[in-house]
Amino acid sequence: MHLTDYEKQLLGGDCGPEAAKLMQIMLKIGEFEGAEDLVTVSNVHLASTQILAISGQGGMDFITRLAESGLTFRAMTTTNPVSIDLEKYDELGIAFDYATWQMKSVAALKKLRAFPSFTCTPYYSGFLHCRGDHLAWVETSAVIFANSYFGARTNRNVDVAALASALCGRTPCYGMHLEANRPGQVLVTIRADLSDIADYGALGNYVGKRIGARIPVFADQKIKPSIENLVHMGAALATAAPIPLYHFFGVTPEVTTDPLRYGKQHVTEEIIFGRNELTLAKEELLWDNGAELDFVALGCPHYSPEKVRYVASLLEGKQIRPNITVWVCMSQNTKLMLERTGEVETIESSGAHVVADTCMCICNYATDTYKKTATDSAKAAYYLAANNLGVEYGTTKECIEAAIRGYWS
Repeated sequence: MHLTDYEKQLLGGDCGPEAAKLMQIMLKIGEFEGAEDLVTVSNVHLASTQILAISGQGGMDFITRLAESGLTFRAMTTTNPVSIDLEKYDELGIAFDYATWQMKSVAALKKLRAFPSFTCTPYYSGFLHCRGDHLAWVETSAVIFANSYFGARTNRNVDVAALASALCGRTPCYGMHLEANRPGQVLVTIRADLSDIADYGALGNYVGKRIGARIPVFADQKIKPSIENLVHMGAALATAAPIPLYHFFGVTPEVTTDPLRYGKQHVTEEIIFGRNELTLAKEELLWDNGAELDFVALGCPHYSPEKVRYVASLLEGKQIRPNITVWVCMSQNTKLMLERTGEVETIESSGAHVVADTCMCICNYATDTYKKTATDSAKAAYYLAANNLGVEYGTTKECIEAAIRGYWS
C-alpha cells in the first residue's frame, strides 16, 4: 500500500512504539482483506478504546503512553460511551476507585484531541455525514446507521485499527468502502404494523438471525420509519449478525437513487415479516431467569432528544416504585438540551435516573447489580441476557408502565 511520509514515520517507530504497533495492525488487517490502498477518512468513531482502562494495567499503560507521546489525532475523532456516568457515577452506586480508573483513559483521549462525545449515536450530537464519505467507525450500531442512512462508507473496524486511522487520517480500502460490496442481497417485505422502536428492534433481530452477514433490503408500503426506528432496527441487525449495511426502499439514499442495483439485481431470497413473525420475533428476545423485575433499561442506542421528551411525557406526575431502578440513557449533549427545557427534571422527579456517557450494556455496575430488566431495545435485551439478567421486552410505554406499577404485566 502507498504510505505518506508521515505514515512511514508512524510505522517505522519514529513516533513511538505504540503508534508503530497500531499502524502494523491496521496494515495487516488491510493486507488480509485484500486492500490495495488506503483512503482518507473524514471521521473516526472509537468504541472500546476508553475501556482499555478496565481491561487491566496493560491497557491503561498503552493508551496513556500514546497520549503522552505528543501525537494528536489527525482525523476528527468521536468517542463511544464509557463504563460510567462521568458526572453522577456516585449517585448510581459506582465506586470512586473504579470511576477514577476509568477517567484516566478519558483524560488520555482528550489529550489525543478526540471529541469527548461519549455516545453511540454521534449523529444526534451533530456529527453528520454525506453519501460517499469514508469513515473508520467501530460501534456496530453506528456503523450500520452511517452506511445505511447517510450512505457513508465504513467497515466494522476493531478499535486498535481505528486508533491508527485517527492518528494518520486514513483506513484500508476494502469491504464497505467498495461500491461492488454494497448491493442488497435479501428482500424483506414488511406486512406487520410496526410502530414503536421495540417493533423495529424485533424486526432487526429476527432478520439478522436468519440471513447472517448478507445485506437486507426492506420494503414497507404502509409507512416510512422514523430515524429512531431505523436506529433500533439497525442496532438489532448488527447485534444479531455481522451486518454492516441495510437498504430501505424510499428511505435510504442508495436504493432510492438506484433501486435496481441496490434493491433488486443481486437479491436471491425474500423474507415475509407479518404479524406472526413479529410475535415470534419479540418472543425470541425474552429471557426468563426466575427473578423479579428490578431494572428498566432504556436508551440503547442512546435516545434522541425527541425520544427522551416522550419518556418525560409518560412519567410526568408519576412515581417509580421503590423496587425498580430506571435508567434513561443519552449523550451529555442531549441531557444538557433537555435540562434547559425541563424534561430531565420531569424524569428525575419521578425517581428515574437520567444517565449520560454510558449505558446498561457497557456499565459493569448495572450487569452486576440487577437481576431482571424490562427494555425496549433488542440490542440491550441481547447483551443483558448474555450477562445472565432476565429480560422482559416491550414498547417504551410498557416499560414505563411496569416501572410505575412495580412489576411486568
